[in-house]
Amino acid sequence: MKNIVFDMGNVLTKYKLSDYIGTYTEDEAQAALLKNQVCASVEWICMDRGTMTDEEAVRSICMRIPQSEWELVERFVREFRMKQEALLGELKEQGCHLFLMSNTSHRFRAFSKNIPSVGYMDGIWISCECGYLKPEREAYVDFMLTTIAHRYGW
Repeated sequence: MKNIVFDMGNVLTKYKLSDYIGTYTEDEAQAALLKNQVCASVEWICMDRGTMTDEEAVRSICMRIPQSEWELVERFVREFRMKQEALLGELKEQGCHLFLMSNTSHRFRAFSKNIPSVGYMDGIWISCECGYLKPEREAYVDFMLTTIAHRYGW
């Protein structure tokens, strides 16, 4: 193996939504709101596609939820993080080229500094920077033409 492409959620990072939501609230109604109105929303997909900023998404979500929950939603979106879980040093030592290809929003650039495994990557492709989402064919073509080709100077 010469090149290895990783996804982020539940591959490079441990991502158990209920555990993460639990760090924001123990209230079942609030937890359901974060899960259903934020994480499973059209706005979340738009942030990953790069067609909506975090601020725009929060405003849109807040239009359909009680005002008493606006601050929670804003903080949740602003602080969203995934915790690093993998060690990639051994693969690098074996001469493998490591790449990250993930559906994520612009907030990745802010929180990626907290994910040690990102430092091992030879190239990073995130959906919001090109407007395509995995598993769309165009996402993989863009990944090959930008991230892989850039690494090898094609």
